[in-house]
Amino acid sequence: MQAQSQVSDLRAESVQLALLRKAGVARRLATALSLSRTVIGLARAAIRRRCPDLDERQLLLRFVELHYGAGLAEKLRNDLARRIPFAVQDERRIPGGLQNGGAPVRA
Repeated sequence: MQAQSQVSDLRAESVQLALLRKAGVARRLATALSLSRTVIGLARAAIRRRCPDLDERQLLLRFVELHYGAGLAEKLRNDLARRIPFAVQDERRIPGGLQNGGAPVRA
């Protein structure tokens, strides 16, 4: 068996896989959801570090743009504007904004 990860050796990976196989469905799902929350949190923190002036709404839109594409981010922005019209803000403040086709901005 070849290790699936470049950072773990074969023995450590074998132990991890055995523990994962022993865990019930609920435990595996909880682990997956926890990992997902952690990764999303880290991604949002990275955007926050790179763009400290963004408010929470702009941060959400930037996250969606980078991870799901400009089209979906634009639909979300429009939906938020329709549901919460007073919350619409100038999207040009978002570095690389929704007009940039989702391309990351290099600082």
